[in-house]
Amino acid sequence: METPSDRVSLDRDVSRRVDVNELARFRERVQLMIDSAIARLSATDDGASWKEEVLTEFVSAMRMPHPVRPSRIAPLLATVDAHRATESETDVDAERLLLLLATQRSIRLHAVQRLPASVQLQLMSYWLMVVAPPKRTAELFRRGSNTFESACETAVLERVPAGQLSWVRSGLPRRSVLDLSLANTLPFISTLLLDMRGFGPACYTHANTFRRNRFIMLEIEARRSYWRIAQAMRDEPDIKGLVTVSWYHDPDLPRVSPHLSWMNAIVQEGGGRIFSGAIADNQSGTFENSSARQAAAVRGDYQPREGIVLWPRNAMLAWADRQTDLDDDAIVAQRLTESLDALESTGESPRP
Repeated sequence: METPSDRVSLDRDVSRRVDVNELARFRERVQLMIDSAIARLSATDDGASWKEEVLTEFVSAMRMPHPVRPSRIAPLLATVDAHRATESETDVDAERLLLLLATQRSIRLHAVQRLPASVQLQLMSYWLMVVAPPKRTAELFRRGSNTFESACETAVLERVPAGQLSWVRSGLPRRSVLDLSLANTLPFISTLLLDMRGFGPACYTHANTFRRNRFIMLEIEARRSYWRIAQAMRDEPDIKGLVTVSWYHDPDLPRVSPHLSWMNAIVQEGGGRIFSGAIADNQSGTFENSSARQAAAVRGDYQPREGIVLWPRNAMLAWADRQTDLDDDAIVAQRLTESLDALESTGESPRP
């Protein structure tokens, strides 16, 4: 039994490392939170067989292509609705209960422990958001939304948060080659075949919708995300590197939005290559919160395109080795400790 004096207590000295014993105690406390939330959200006398059936179908659904998933998950949510507690806390309780059940399964399969400490801390911070989402984030778990699908992927560890960014084990879409200009084709193929050694598997990055400060993007947080992804990449020797396709990496973006030039600069300083791809569609978010980009497009001075990132494994790991100031695990652990203490003080979760 853990006593208050045994709990993880960390100062904000970033040089202090979070060891395996501290991680184990964190996992134990977070798992108790998850178990308690599941008990609170579901009926208390309906048995557990339905949960196993739902989880089996859920894992199967998450292995299906993206367009198929919503139709497969909808009946599962209906089953969860029928078995959850009658007094609802929010209108997304069924979604949260399904996510918590899947997360509980991932923890018990010990898949989490294979991840580096810095990534485990990010995952556990995210899980607490599912246990007790702030009002401003509850909408992210609404069924049918892109963010709910991202949450489903995270529950089965198909998507992994790394801070400002998250990643999935995937690869570069083959269609990317078709969108290249003639001048880019040979350098692209050379990088892909000689440095990346193929389209995948690779870490395909996305903006993490569930990050802290989700309405802004910061250079230091992007660097920390890439550093965490590199730590995870070390333990997966078949991963060929990092890839993504996004207007954020449009090679022409720094010209019209100089304040975002760091998005490409980080990759390039680390030995990655960025190529100009297809024209970005109107739903890509290129013009959100930027009158300057809108005005440049109207004048004909800017045509937003998708940037294709190829960051080979060896180059990214060498870059990560040179970063001596990005490890903020102790600070993240302190925040996690504070969140756990606050939730336990409300009586929402039993003490170990």
